[in-house]
Amino acid sequence: MNNKPIIIEGEIVTVEPTDIRYGTAADTASRAIEPVKDERAIPAPPIHPLAAMATIALDALWGAVDTASTATVVGILLVPLLMFITFSMAFVSVLTVQKGIAKDGWLAAFGKAITMAILAGVPFPIMGTATGAILLGWAGISSLTRLPSGK
Repeated sequence: MNNKPIIIEGEIVTVEPTDIRYGTAADTASRAIEPVKDERAIPAPPIHPLAAMATIALDALWGAVDTASTATVVGILLVPLLMFITFSMAFVSVLTVQKGIAKDGWLAAFGKAITMAILAGVPFPIMGTATGAILLGWAGISSLTRLPSGK
């Protein structure tokens, strides 16, 4: 049979003419080219940046209330309730982001939500904020390494 050269993405590829077993020449050539892989110097973070931002926001919001409530005896008794509220809100927000936006499976999204909720639920705004800031920085650096080099 006649081989017809065609140009695909700047390369000349020789493909058999239409063959019933393989479809058209263009179909055969398209199967021969591998997709471009997303190669980064720094891998993407395990948590979606929006989930990290939600953790920081909830930790700061309820952490301020935690800190203020320790000034009174009644406030100290309310700290476990505030921890539970912070945990619950962080869990729901991170689970929603990881499942809905990041398209994680249920088990992965659940594990990430539990982890971030525990860190946000710790009294005083330290753990959730620090972890969220680290993950946001990681996401930013990772996306910068993926930018085109301008060659």
